[in-house]
Amino acid sequence: MAKTIASGSAYASTYSYGTQSYLYETEVVENSQSIENNTTNVTVNFYITPKNSKFNGWADDDAKFEISSNNGQTFNNNSVLRSARPNCTTYNSRVLVVSWTGTFNNKTDGSLAITASITYGWVSNSTNYYTPKTTTVTANGNTTTIPRATTPTLSVTSAKMGDTLAISLPRASNTFTHKLTYSFASTSGTIGTDITTSKDWIIPKDLANSIPSATNGTLIISCATYNGETLIGSKSISLTLNISDDMLPVISLIKTSEAGTVHLGVYVQNYSKIKIDITSSGSYGSTVKSISTTFDGVTYTGASVTSGIQYISGEKQISVTVTDSRGKTATSTASVTILAYKPPKISAFTANRCDSEGNAKDDGQYAKISYAYSTTPLGNQNQISLKIKSGETSFIDQSPVAYEADTFLITNAVFDTEHSYAITITVIDEFNSNTATVILPTDITTFDILASGKGIAFGKVAETENLLDVKFNAKFSGDVYFKNDTDWTNLTLSTAFTYYDKQTDIPKYRVYGKQVEIRGTIKPTTTHMASNTRETIATLPSALAPSDAIFLLCQGSGKNTWLLSVQTDGEITFSRYGTSENAEVPNTAWLPFQITYLLD
Repeated sequence: MAKTIASGSAYASTYSYGTQSYLYETEVVENSQSIENNTTNVTVNFYITPKNSKFNGWADDDAKFEISSNNGQTFNNNSVLRSARPNCTTYNSRVLVVSWTGTFNNKTDGSLAITASITYGWVSNSTNYYTPKTTTVTANGNTTTIPRATTPTLSVTSAKMGDTLAISLPRASNTFTHKLTYSFASTSGTIGTDITTSKDWIIPKDLANSIPSATNGTLIISCATYNGETLIGSKSISLTLNISDDMLPVISLIKTSEAGTVHLGVYVQNYSKIKIDITSSGSYGSTVKSISTTFDGVTYTGASVTSGIQYISGEKQISVTVTDSRGKTATSTASVTILAYKPPKISAFTANRCDSEGNAKDDGQYAKISYAYSTTPLGNQNQISLKIKSGETSFIDQSPVAYEADTFLITNAVFDTEHSYAITITVIDEFNSNTATVILPTDITTFDILASGKGIAFGKVAETENLLDVKFNAKFSGDVYFKNDTDWTNLTLSTAFTYYDKQTDIPKYRVYGKQVEIRGTIKPTTTHMASNTRETIATLPSALAPSDAIFLLCQGSGKNTWLLSVQTDGEITFSRYGTSENAEVPNTAWLPFQITYLLD
C-alpha cells in the first residue's frame, strides 16, 4: 500500500503583488518494495496552489526537478518540469504540475533516505507581473527499512555440551538461505549451509577442550543470510554454554602391590605394606590437579602412595578422589584383604622311651616322639618346613609339610639308656619359626651315683658332675633359694604415664631364674590421640632386656585394646590404642598388663 514518506512546502512571491502568492508543495510517496532485490519504488509529485495571484504558462530554464538518495543515486526530471504548463488560474485550487516515478536501491541494511528538491519560477518581464518568482521546495524522508539479514533465535539462553539446540531463522523472504557458524573460546566451525528456516544442532562435547580450566563459556552463533549467491548480511546471537554433567576426571585404575617384605602374592598381617598406584586423567581437555587416597584411616596425596605396616587383618577399603583443573571431582573405591597371621605354634611335643614297636618301656632303646603344631596357610602360599632331630641325628627334615599336624614317629636310632637326649622340633614358615625341646630320659632308677662320685640322681641315671639331678616330684619342707631370684621392684614410669591406683597393682617387675615377669596398671598423664608410634612407659635394666622384641596385645578401657612391647634395650612401650583404628586415649584410661619372658 502506497504511503507518503516525505513532504515539503514553500510560498512563492510574484514580481508585483507581494509575498505568499503561490503555495508550492512536493511529496514523496513510497509505492512498493522488493525484498528480494532490496529496492523501493517511489513517486514524487509537485503541486502549485494560487493564493492571491494567477498564471498560466511555462517555467523558465532554471527550473529543476531532482530526486536523490543516501545510497548514491540521483534522478532529475528537469525537462518535464520545464515543459509543463500548469493552469494556475483558480484561487486555492491545487494543481499537479509534474509527477515522477522511479526505483531506488536501498542500502545493504535495507534502509534508504530520499530527498526531493524542486526549483520553479518565471523570469520577470513587463508582462509577467503575476508569475511566481523562482523558489525551491524540498522534501526529505526515509523509506520503510527492507528486512535483510536474518537474526537467529535460540530455544534456550544456556545449554550444556551434548544438548540439542533448536535454532530458528525467521527469514524475510522465502528465497533467502543461511549459513550457520559458531565460535567458542579458541574453537570455531560450521553448523550448516543452505539452511532455510530452522536447524537442530547437537552441540559438540569436544568444545570443552577449549576451556580446560573452566566449566562454561560464551557460545556465539552467527547467521549469514544469502539471496542466491549474494550475501545479504550477518547477524549473531550468544548463549552460555556449560560442560556436561559427565565431564568428570577419570579414575581408570587403582592398583595395589606389596611394599613390605612379603612376596607371596597375598597381604599378610603384621608384615605387609600396601603400595597404591592410581591411574587417572582429565576429561575433554582438563588435567588432573590433585589425587587424594584414604586407606586404613589415613589420607595420602599423590598418584603413588605407600601405607604403614598392616597390623589388623580383614578387608579394607581404598577410597580415591581425583580433582581436575575445572574443580570437578571423581571418586572410586577398591579393597584389599589383609590375611590374618599367627606365627607357628607347637601345641604338643613329647618324647618317651619305647621298644621298636612303639610300646612304652622305661629301658627302651627307641623313642616315640609325639608332636602337634599349627600354622597359618595364608591362602596356601605360606610354605612350612618341619625339622625334628637330636644332636646331629635328624628324624624329620621336610619342606613343604602340612599346615597342621597331630601325630607321632618312632625312631630307628638307638638311645643308650644310661644317657638322656635332647630332642628338638622346629616349625618354620615364611616369616617365623618356633622351636621346642624335650628330654628323652635315661632308664628309671631310684638312686644313682655318677662313677666319679661327683654327681647324684634320683629317679634316673646320674649323668653330670657337680649336679643333683632329680626326676621325681620333689617336696621341700623348708625354704628353697635359686640363683638370680629378686624381689618385686617398682618400675620408674616416664612422664607420659602414671599409676592407675597408687594403692594397688603398682607397675613392677621381678626375676626368678631366667624368667622375667612385668605387671601392673597405668594410665596416661594427659588425654591424647593414640598412634602407631611407640610411647615409653618405663625402661628395664639392660641385663633384663629380651634378645628379641616382645609384643603383647592388652585389654584397655571398654572394648579398646593396646599394644605392649618390650624392646631389646629394655624399653617398655605403649601404642595402637583403640578398636578398629587408633582412638583418643583419655587420662582416665585403664591400661593393665602382665608379660613374662625368658632370658637367653
